[in-house]
Amino acid sequence: MQNQADTRIERIRGLLPEIAQISDESLRSTVETIWERMWAESGWGDIADIPKNPSAPGAPQRVPDAWTLVTHTRAVAQLALTSAETVKTLHGIPYDHDALLAIALLHDVSKIVEYEGTREKIQKGHVGRLIQHGVYGAFMMWQHGLPTELVHGVIAHTPSSRGVPQTHEALIVRYVDFLDTDSMLLDAGEELYLK
Repeated sequence: MQNQADTRIERIRGLLPEIAQISDESLRSTVETIWERMWAESGWGDIADIPKNPSAPGAPQRVPDAWTLVTHTRAVAQLALTSAETVKTLHGIPYDHDALLAIALLHDVSKIVEYEGTREKIQKGHVGRLIQHGVYGAFMMWQHGLPTELVHGVIAHTPSSRGVPQTHEALIVRYVDFLDTDSMLLDAGEELYLK
């Protein structure tokens, strides 16, 4: 019989198939564990129900599961890989595939505990009001022994940190996160992050 953690990890694997593209088994397992631990600490019954942000419930839902945290995370992972490959092919700038994927997949993991509510109504919870976005996810990464460069990538993905990306992987995740987010905001007629 499976325990709850194993059941949650199976669900995470199903919702985030990009995790399987991380070739380093230890890193792949750590990414899954961090998602599972955040989920276990939250009040969410299913991470598939977590909206991307408080404006998500009122936004256009052009496809199933649009504007969810899981869909946004998948989009950032896929955009990051495509962007990195383009930059590598056309400019010769290398990147670390596993590091890029880990940062992309963990960049918003702390939203699981930062937000509370339902799919129809979400708001910042206690953690979200008191802890800067991304910090708790970065803490969990450090706690699980991930390299400083990966932790930096999660911290630097948001302008709230005031940190500027110092690796190609962190830079790519920051820009593609804005691309995906601003695409949704523009579609919803909301103010863009890009100013």
